[in-house]
Amino acid sequence: MRKKTFSLTMIGLFSFLFVNAQVYEPGKSYVSAGYGIGNFVQSVLKTYETYDDFSSKIMGPIFCKYEYAINEQIGFGVTFAYVSANASYRDNSVIVSTNPTTVYYEENIDWNSYSFLMRFNWHFNSMGDRLDPYIGFGLGYRGASWKFTDNDPSYSNNISISSYFPLGMELTAGMRFMFTDFLGIYSEVGFAKAVAQFGIIAKF
Repeated sequence: MRKKTFSLTMIGLFSFLFVNAQVYEPGKSYVSAGYGIGNFVQSVLKTYETYDDFSSKIMGPIFCKYEYAINEQIGFGVTFAYVSANASYRDNSVIVSTNPTTVYYEENIDWNSYSFLMRFNWHFNSMGDRLDPYIGFGLGYRGASWKFTDNDPSYSNNISISSYFPLGMELTAGMRFMFTDFLGIYSEVGFAKAVAQFGIIAKF
């Protein structure tokens, strides 16, 4: 009797979580957190790999998003994204004198960028009750800074540049897969802080 009761309880639970799952519903809110792969700065830093003692660290891009489903196809919300990178390497300078010597100077590059965008999503007809394809467009504020430093005492070669064009935008195509009525995963590709991104999403 206990085994039968347990089995019926588990069947009912899975039926509630999976069978009744709906992907995109008007009036619902969607919150997601994701991580991106592939960006322009990663390609730039790779050009310094030929220097001695090269090392680099990259965090992100990370994405945090909120969307409210206005109707069966249109969603409106906000997106916050952040990425940072650091690279250090050794530059060998030869001092010409009676006895030429090689002096090693350490150089560093620090870069970070963030954006806060208003976002519109256009959802196609859901594919079954779990898959939700969509196209998203974001427009808003973007900030970035680039700093170069070295420890060469003979001259000052420290450079710091901030973004002079604060307009940020993104255009991506994505897909959601809902495991349950309130939890799933998503992936997107396109023009954003990363070529591709993926993460988790919650509906409430």
